[in-house]
Amino acid sequence: MILVRGRDDADTRALVEIFDGIEGMAALPALPEDSHAALLVARSAASGNFIQNLPVDISVAVLVIADTPSEAMEAVLSGASDAVLGTSGREEMRLRAQLLLRPSCGRACTSSVFSRILRTELGRSGREGYELSLVSASVGSADNPWSLSEGLSSAIRSTDTPGVTADGRVVLLLPCTPPGKAVVVVKRLRTVLQGQGLGCSFKLAGGHIGHMSPAEALRLLAEAPDLP
Repeated sequence: MILVRGRDDADTRALVEIFDGIEGMAALPALPEDSHAALLVARSAASGNFIQNLPVDISVAVLVIADTPSEAMEAVLSGASDAVLGTSGREEMRLRAQLLLRPSCGRACTSSVFSRILRTELGRSGREGYELSLVSASVGSADNPWSLSEGLSSAIRSTDTPGVTADGRVVLLLPCTPPGKAVVVVKRLRTVLQGQGLGCSFKLAGGHIGHMSPAEALRLLAEAPDLP
């Protein structure tokens, strides 16, 4: 389901009409009991508190409909998965929503969203005892981290999460993946980048690290040696 929040009832109804039926999902102003949203859509005027107090699991994508480019940028920096101008038209808004609903085509996470997802997965790892892996990727000092992270998103599993950290590093979160198996993922990513004519380097860290905070886990990754 797609959960929609407008500025008022009339605005919410208009958004429901725009987003209803995408990927076969109903767009609703409220979730039925015991149901889950796959996507949340909010107007920029309502997006601040909406993003800070998500009524669903923090890994759910959030699409903000903004009035101005500055509002769109502010929404993404505050944790939205993507933002689109309301003046861009119905088809563009539906396309952005469709991309977020398809993991293999989705956008990379902003640093704030990635940090929240990483905290959640570290907690699950600690409680359930499974291993997870973190991979950082770089194609040189001149690369655009957003382009790199979004490019890699098509070459990883739907359960993996690409994101850009606060210091501009491209990091992939691989839940339920021991470091030994993560090496296989790295080999595939290296092949993808080399096929594009890009030299690349990777770092890998992981294992039973569920006791760590996101900052500690990312520091462990930063201190890891480059993979051969």
